[in-house]
Amino acid sequence: MGWMTDSKTLNAFDDLMMSMGKPLDNFLTEIHRHAEQTPPWMILFAYGKFVMEYDNLRNLGHDILASYNGALALVVSDPGIQALLAQFTQQALDRGLMGGGGF
Repeated sequence: MGWMTDSKTLNAFDDLMMSMGKPLDNFLTEIHRHAEQTPPWMILFAYGKFVMEYDNLRNLGHDILASYNGALALVVSDPGIQALLAQFTQQALDRGLMGGGGF
């Protein structure tokens, strides 16, 4: 059974997302002045964006899966995240080609 069809796991995920929204927002607001445009920071802010959107959608009455999918769609449509994913993909390809795993 996948995690998205397991009600206990979904509820645990929902509890986690809904309980960390405000503290994560506070932390990201404070840490923002120290942040750089590097992959670790981009991943942290993408995660924050995901949590904030998830919480927003849940508070608007959407169910867990709709909120998850909506938050994920928002994050992956972000140009900065798309660029980061493209960079990771290119690095993986480069490693593969340089390691003899060519086409």
